[in-house]
Amino acid sequence: MNEGPLAKEKCQGVMVELDDAFLHEDSIHRGPAQILPCITRGIYACMLQAGTSLFEPKQLLTVTVPEDQMGSASRELGGRRVQITEMRQEGDSSIIIGKAPVKELIGFSSAMRGATQGKAVWTGEYYGYELLPRELQANTVKEIRKRKGMPEEVKSWQFFLE
Repeated sequence: MNEGPLAKEKCQGVMVELDDAFLHEDSIHRGPAQILPCITRGIYACMLQAGTSLFEPKQLLTVTVPEDQMGSASRELGGRRVQITEMRQEGDSSIIIGKAPVKELIGFSSAMRGATQGKAVWTGEYYGYELLPRELQANTVKEIRKRKGMPEEVKSWQFFLE
């Protein structure tokens, strides 16, 4: 599906099985313009009633800093919801590897330079998508809807069955 009911974003993992349908006898009433809206509304109602979740894109960060800047770099990463998966020493440097939500990396470059006095070096690579924590989902949906010019509140599943 290209658009879901929460914020008109792409959906994945949705399977719809139509068991039975009754179409109007006139062909003018059986076209995509008549059928797609009612099917979409039914699918939206089912998705909202079943419960939907948001996924967020992640990057795998590898940060290399001098030992004396390790604490500053770790604090900066922790404040950005980075899940640190590995920390190790290589010579005089510390290497921190973690998964970071892409949204949290806005302004990361200047903040990390400031926190480590410009001594940190990092790389980021695509990691995939992971489930957005439940406590952040409602606010994130409101932000997306507001950015798209939609009403901030998601309609209930009953609305789509009218």
